[in-house]
Amino acid sequence: MRQLLHVTTALACLLAGLSRAEALVLAGSDLLGEPVREALQAELKKAGLDVDFSLEGSLLGLEDLQSGESDACLLAVPDESGKPLELRNFPVAFQIVTFLVNAASPVTEISYVQLAGLYGGKGTLDGWSSLTSDPEWASRKVSLWATRAENSVALEIFNSMVLGGGALKPTVRFVKGGDDAVQAVLVDDASALVVAPATFKEASAVRILAVKSGQERQAFTPSPDNVLFGDYPLRLPFHLVVRDGLSDELVAKLVRAVYSPAVTKALQASSWMPVP
Repeated sequence: MRQLLHVTTALACLLAGLSRAEALVLAGSDLLGEPVREALQAELKKAGLDVDFSLEGSLLGLEDLQSGESDACLLAVPDESGKPLELRNFPVAFQIVTFLVNAASPVTEISYVQLAGLYGGKGTLDGWSSLTSDPEWASRKVSLWATRAENSVALEIFNSMVLGGGALKPTVRFVKGGDDAVQAVLVDDASALVVAPATFKEASAVRILAVKSGQERQAFTPSPDNVLFGDYPLRLPFHLVVRDGLSDELVAKLVRAVYSPAVTKALQASSWMPVP
């Protein structure tokens, strides 16, 4: 009887240990939409982690990490800022800005100066003649469009990095809807130029322009590798940053969850470009 009691007690302790998830606090960006949060939470739960999310913004997330109120955070890390706190950090995904044209357009690349001249409130460019010498396009005006996708800061990135915080021209129109609506605009109007987030998939009737930050620089398309290595300039990286005292085992579980296929898929569906 005593032996049975010992076995029962040991089994109860083992089951209690298995059911007790390790508790962590994950702070950071409020741009992570519900699908991403749900996918991440499911992956963390499978890894045996009970995570309390406090996604109220990158600055608040960094403050929580500094004060010890959180164990890790997912936050925006602009290229010029360097690594936050020089802590362990892992690139997770990017918010990027792309520029789309009708496939019939002779234009293949565009510069910051040209974009500012077209979209900026004080810009003086309005025709395709400023982008191409093709005589068939010399008299065409550029139809300026932009998208506002949920949980995307593409326009804010564009405004900060290209327009210097200035206003858009009042002639800019906004696409209502997703990729199908964007494609419809470009098919209906061959003179359209559309600012869009990373989610748009290039189609036979639509082309994504290469972008260069300076007139003398090389232009790059927003391929995953070009974005990851910083060749494509219009990007805002988001990193997983973990506190110093977090064990390697817990960090590994966090990283595996963040890089899981389920979270990657959710990021792609929410206007993000995951790391390759």
